[in-house]
Amino acid sequence: GSQIMIDEKKEIPILDVQGITVQYKTEKTLHTAVHKVSFQVFKEERTVIVGQSGCGKSTIMKAIGANLPLTEGQILLNGSPVLRPSID
Repeated sequence: GSQIMIDEKKEIPILDVQGITVQYKTEKTLHTAVHKVSFQVFKEERTVIVGQSGCGKSTIMKAIGANLPLTEGQILLNGSPVLRPSID
């Protein structure tokens, strides 16, 4: 017998955070707030970002909203790059 391959469409994540790093300069040093963070959020999922104070939770949220520039990586919303703040 032969097998029939079914080409199922893979679900596109609503939010796809791909290896983001966020750094900023202070007067004395370059500070890495978030380093190579990746995760995906799919339809009907709930996602929680937890961690101790100062670990980068707010930085990740600001980057997702395009309110902070990424040093590396990218963020996709429904398959499209997040380049500037928007209502989405």
